[in-house]
Amino acid sequence: MLSATSRIPWAALVGRREQGRSTITEQVIARLRGKGLRVGGFVQRPVGGGPDAPDAYEAVQLGGEARVIVASHRGEPEICDWAFDAEAFRRCRSWVLAAADVVVMELGPLEASGKGHWPAVLELLEAAGGGRKVALLTLRPQIVARVGLELPDPSAGLELPAEPPELDDFVEAIAALAHTIE
Repeated sequence: MLSATSRIPWAALVGRREQGRSTITEQVIARLRGKGLRVGGFVQRPVGGGPDAPDAYEAVQLGGEARVIVASHRGEPEICDWAFDAEAFRRCRSWVLAAADVVVMELGPLEASGKGHWPAVLELLEAAGGGRKVALLTLRPQIVARVGLELPDPSAGLELPAEPPELDDFVEAIAALAHTIE
């Protein structure tokens, strides 16, 4: 567990896929970039199959071209018939720890169990300097309790579904944090 205050402030975007979590995340990223902020980290996208039954999930580096499969149905299942690639998580960690004004990470049930990207979350929030100023964690509602028990309170939050003024306020709050943290 982190201390009551992490060195890097974080913001939470909470929602289900069917509530447009990925679309809203992309909008937030675009708006932050429009404010001149460097946005790094990664987003995760389904690969193959259909939206409700993908064959795999890939992490897509923000601010770069790299992609890596983090979960698939190949190999020995660990959680819910999914197998995970430890090397892929190491690559994502390097993206998260690279210099950026805002670092985006998408978290799910694997992270709620303390695995997957969770060690990188803790490392990011405990880090000082390195050009990282604000972490934006996108969360499924079912893992909010885990995050709430392990992390200090977020500096900003948005719960989906959200109205446009709420989205505006969320983006402004993240931008303000990024501009005030040195």
